[in-house]
Amino acid sequence: MHTAKREKNSSARVPASYLVNIAAHLLPDRDDLERLLTTVGLPANPGESSTLGTSQLLEAIAWLDARAPRGWHIEASLQLDASQHGAAGLAVVTAPEVDQALDALVSFESLRAPWSVLRQRRSRELNWLITASQLPDQGPRELLTEMTVLAQFSLLGQLGPSVRSQLQLVLPVRYRPWESLLHQALGSRLRFEGKEHKIGIPLDQLNMPCLLRDPRLHAIACQRCRDDLVERHGLGPLSQQVYQRLMETNSRQPPSLERLARQTGLSSRTLTRRLKAEGSNWRILREKALSLLAAAALREGRETIGQIAERLGYSDPANFNRACHRWWGCGPNHYRQHGQAAHRVADGR
Repeated sequence: MHTAKREKNSSARVPASYLVNIAAHLLPDRDDLERLLTTVGLPANPGESSTLGTSQLLEAIAWLDARAPRGWHIEASLQLDASQHGAAGLAVVTAPEVDQALDALVSFESLRAPWSVLRQRRSRELNWLITASQLPDQGPRELLTEMTVLAQFSLLGQLGPSVRSQLQLVLPVRYRPWESLLHQALGSRLRFEGKEHKIGIPLDQLNMPCLLRDPRLHAIACQRCRDDLVERHGLGPLSQQVYQRLMETNSRQPPSLERLARQTGLSSRTLTRRLKAEGSNWRILREKALSLLAAAALREGRETIGQIAERLGYSDPANFNRACHRWWGCGPNHYRQHGQAAHRVADGR
């Protein structure tokens, strides 16, 4: 099935090499690989600069899922190495220490997987990385989300043998015909519970040096990612820094303008002026972050709507309800029940 209209929005695109690397693992026959690429509107030999949109990627996954053996996506996702994640992957594995690697993964996840939101949350013993999909509840959405988390798990395992042996992967409880294959691939590091896709790393591993640490290469890769974020999202360096700090909110309310100004070493007035010079402003960045955080929390289903509203800084639930209508054209209850099917997906289609 061909997609009639491809995405034009670059922010919803990923390198075509993702698909090529996964498909080549499954389709040793070059003719089959070219048939898949043609089906989703890519050239038979996509160059390094070739990209594909989210709908094209979903179409490709559906094509593969109809032809490949059950559970094909498991090994295909786990076998990706850091370089196949682009500059974001290199920024992660070359970090000096594990906590800096996690910060890089969270900061640059929108380059690697623009269809998801990645957040950190700490418990008494573990640092959790929680992935929430922003895709419509249809087609191979769940499969792509599972592939995203498996690829994250594999990437973090490349930080070193100690980290790899202690990583924990938690997938939501649901029917999976390939569940036994997941257990076979991951063993005791995998369990099924709740509604979240998440990866746990023991807190005592956060200060461990990364196996492939290279501060110079890490700095270069991070700068490349920041440049890509500017190009992809139209945000200047300071705007991107502010946005990332807003998205790193865990159980606390997003930081205020004054607090963010202190964190960046600026006064509130100077921060406002410099954001304006980059063509952005505090309100736009905050609204964008709050809408994504709210959508992720509503999808996860761990908190009541009142708890989500309070955590995101809405003392009056009615204000949160109005914000949801502004973001999605529906209230939080409707969004929780219907997800992005309740409104038009912002993928450029």
